[in-house]
Amino acid sequence: MIKQDAVYTENRNKTIDYMKGIAISLVVLAHTNFSHIQYIKLFHMSIFFLFSGYCYRERYSENIKAVGCYFVKKLKGLYIPYVSFNMLLLCLHNLFCRLNIYTDDPGFAGNPLLNTDYGKISVYSMNDFIYHTVITLGFVDGEQLAGTIWFLRALFEVSIIYVFTDFIARKLKKFRNCFIFVTAVIVMAVGCYLNFNGIHIVTGVEETCYYYIFFVIGAFLQKSELKKIIIKPNVFWAVLSFTGLLVSYYITAHEKISAVTAHMPWFYVTNGILGGILVFSVSKILMQYGHTEWVAYIGRNSLHIMLWHFPAFKIVSFAYIKLCGLPSYYLASFPVLKVDYLWIAYTVVGIAVPLGVISLSHALIKKFSISRNTAP
Repeated sequence: MIKQDAVYTENRNKTIDYMKGIAISLVVLAHTNFSHIQYIKLFHMSIFFLFSGYCYRERYSENIKAVGCYFVKKLKGLYIPYVSFNMLLLCLHNLFCRLNIYTDDPGFAGNPLLNTDYGKISVYSMNDFIYHTVITLGFVDGEQLAGTIWFLRALFEVSIIYVFTDFIARKLKKFRNCFIFVTAVIVMAVGCYLNFNGIHIVTGVEETCYYYIFFVIGAFLQKSELKKIIIKPNVFWAVLSFTGLLVSYYITAHEKISAVTAHMPWFYVTNGILGGILVFSVSKILMQYGHTEWVAYIGRNSLHIMLWHFPAFKIVSFAYIKLCGLPSYYLASFPVLKVDYLWIAYTVVGIAVPLGVISLSHALIKKFSISRNTAP
């Protein structure tokens, strides 16, 4: 379904692989019952847009043909995985209901051990299947277990906005960067307005508006000399950025991140930048030591982990339910059971299972290819 880039080559940016490895691990951790997820949420998604912008290349907006090629590239890399994964889960929806992965059991509501914020889910009728197929193809919404891949939709929208903005900005020559930056500020202001007034656009445009400025910052960093002089990653910068985020964590401890974004947008942007510095510094530190290649390996497989860690969580929930003799419908708690100490198991399994499946599938494909090539 998704082209795998599992083997590291010198053509890849190893620092980005390390950063992605750390970032996706934080994403998985943030979806568990970890008690300090507010700290992680201050920056964990922002940094994905930062280094997505950093990986943007100016040739993508050289002319309308290049813009079109970039659009097709993003369709293949973001839209196709989004639709494919959601359609797979849609086909399995009624089976998941029978397996209690989804439930409409009355006992599900109001149970303190269950994460019931997402409500009960019933078996789909044919009309339901048609409706959900349409909204999936429309890049609007998807299945519960595919909840994390709103990121693919947001990144698609952010990327397309930027490439068209950059294409137009090229015509302005010396005002190019100014135009791009002003546009980013306006886009974020729109997002803040929508969120402040409780206005939700069909495809989650308000989320796209929040994160667009981080993509722009990443793109600016890539094409400027600032990347060479702004920071020398070391323990000092890691500790400084960690401490800055810790202060922000205590300031916003009782606020939802969406509220922080709407009321204090520049504070939110600052946290995203601090998070980028933290992850960048930690990545560079890890690269200096041996036996850390596994972090880069996680990064190279970050999309698969993004897609599959919610289904993988169900393995931990199932084991706990069986060990404790709990009702089977507890499995529908999304994304995890509210058990304090299980966050370690959820994090490990949420990363290890997708990686294991990918490794196994590659081994089988390789074995099949060798067998086919050596057949008489």
